[in-house]
Amino acid sequence: MAATPGVVSLGSLVQSAVADLARAGVETPRLEAELLAAQAMGWTRLQVMTRREHGVSVQQAADLRGLYAARCRRAPLAYLAGRREFYGLGLRVGPGVLTPRPETELLVDLALDEARRRGAVRLADVCTGSGCVAVALAIGLPDARLLATDLSHAAIRCAARNATEHGVADRLGLVRCDLTRALRPGWAEILVANPPYVPSAATAGLQPEVACYEPWVALDGGGSGLTILEALAIGARRVLGAGGLFASEIGSDQGDAALRIVRAVGFGRPAIVRDLAGMDRVVTARA
Repeated sequence: MAATPGVVSLGSLVQSAVADLARAGVETPRLEAELLAAQAMGWTRLQVMTRREHGVSVQQAADLRGLYAARCRRAPLAYLAGRREFYGLGLRVGPGVLTPRPETELLVDLALDEARRRGAVRLADVCTGSGCVAVALAIGLPDARLLATDLSHAAIRCAARNATEHGVADRLGLVRCDLTRALRPGWAEILVANPPYVPSAATAGLQPEVACYEPWVALDGGGSGLTILEALAIGARRVLGAGGLFASEIGSDQGDAALRIVRAVGFGRPAIVRDLAGMDRVVTARA
């Protein structure tokens, strides 16, 4: 469809945004310009790529320029889109909630393997955030009982929306509390967590999308980055029944320290699981 005289074409908006996003330091400017255009138009990215001459209405152009301006300010793409893919699921995200990362999918893999070996189980997901891990586990384990906790009101609301959208709200309990405080002793057979583990002084090295927009309460792990893990491990030791699995995401340089922490609180068989890049990613242990 040719653009109507006096009406801006979608292609020209996208091309201008590519240049602006590149100047703003966005690593994949064309991809993101097309994805945001697809969102504004209610299209797929392929439609954006093949309908460059489409005339854009005044309101659509204003909406799209607003998205581009926000992304140039380094607002996270996932916040602007309102969604993020995790473990093959489209999940709602937004301000106040940590954006799910691909490396966190390793927690889901470990918990699924353990649960399928055991049969029907009780699982706890601590620091659930968007509920990404808990929802993925609820879908993969239809006979399991799950509880997810977070200290943030925004996170619990977001996790509840995701649980409802994916049809697992009736099997996933959500509790607002600090770490494991609302969980009964011995209740869980598997406890997974993605706690804050960024050292407090490390903000200077974070991307603007993280440092300026994502909730610091979901990132700040104290001076060493492991303050929350220490408290979490103590709580997990109380909550897990005999032989229960504890698995927590950690920073790529925190493996040795994490092993010392879980040993100190009485866990056995501590181990580090590396991600696909060969980096320390999860500490595991047995109650």
